[in-house]
Amino acid sequence: FLRAGPAYGGSCFPKDTRAIINTGNKFNVNLSIIKSVVKSNDERKYFPIQKVETILNKKLRKKIITFLGVTFKPNTDDMREASSIPMIKYFNKKNCKIKYYDPSGKKDIFNKMKNVQFYNNISSACKDSDLIIYPETVIPELYDDKEDTYEKILSQEKKILISGIFRKDTNTNKIFNSMLVIGKNTSIYDKRKLVPFGEFTPFPKLFIPIASMLNIPMSNLSEGDSNSSEIILDKFIIHPLICYESAYPNLINQKDLSKPEVIVVLSNDSWFGQSLAPYQHLQISQTRALEFNKYILRAANTGISAVIDNHGNIKKTVELNQRGHLNEIFRVKTGKTPYSRFGDYPILVLIFAIMISALYLCKKNER
Repeated sequence: FLRAGPAYGGSCFPKDTRAIINTGNKFNVNLSIIKSVVKSNDERKYFPIQKVETILNKKLRKKIITFLGVTFKPNTDDMREASSIPMIKYFNKKNCKIKYYDPSGKKDIFNKMKNVQFYNNISSACKDSDLIIYPETVIPELYDDKEDTYEKILSQEKKILISGIFRKDTNTNKIFNSMLVIGKNTSIYDKRKLVPFGEFTPFPKLFIPIASMLNIPMSNLSEGDSNSSEIILDKFIIHPLICYESAYPNLINQKDLSKPEVIVVLSNDSWFGQSLAPYQHLQISQTRALEFNKYILRAANTGISAVIDNHGNIKKTVELNQRGHLNEIFRVKTGKTPYSRFGDYPILVLIFAIMISALYLCKKNER
């Protein structure tokens, strides 16, 4: 019940609260707190409707509205007193097209309603989105073997898909941790900053024999081309970063200023576990957004996924170890900031000047 949606539902809590109120009425006891709870819960079901009407200036006719989850709480097929029911009925009367997906809900819940359709997965339900982003290593197999999987996602709609992949260069037999961008054309960015011992083995002659003796599996991915950076699409430019590359601002190289830009970060933070590291990793992305005055779209396998605006503010998140998706408008921005032009050099010059000044003052005081 504590993980309910806009309002609580189910068979127990709504029925029990009303039963307690009826019992109180029989004995002339005004249970005002419980009455307020029931009244507030009923009103909460219509609050999202008011929000949608405000955003769309009450122009709901023929709008497409997607519900991700329609049961009264997660991981159940129970629709009793679900807050989605009055919402879907309301939007249906306003001639909206309703799409819904629920991993546990039944497909035929709203069969008797026109213009209400069930979808088998989140991607299908959100297929009218302009850009779809999946996290790092979302499919743990080589892209060459699963190329059709990504093409099928885009086969019916002209969208842009971004996904983390592993790929093998058939000419060199090298394997890369990469970002795939499929639009009108297909582009691939290979990760340039690899994690020691996690993605590659430093000093292989020393460590690989030791790892073999101790039966420790060691990764040995290859670095991407150091000159590769931005991916140019029709309407905007993507600056790709994978995992802890977001800690390196120098990897964001703004070569082409003719189009607006956005930064995309794909990450697999699952190996951090329940530590502070995923939160720190998110804060690093916020810093990059501020430094470059650009929106950041961050997709992480186990969270924290986020849309971060150009001021470093988090607009939406899927929290750590929570299943979900983000459907959010982002803005592409043009131009360079002082930091993107000069980097850390002004700070380094200032530090050097302070050290010289301190040294000079020490020498002067000695005299």
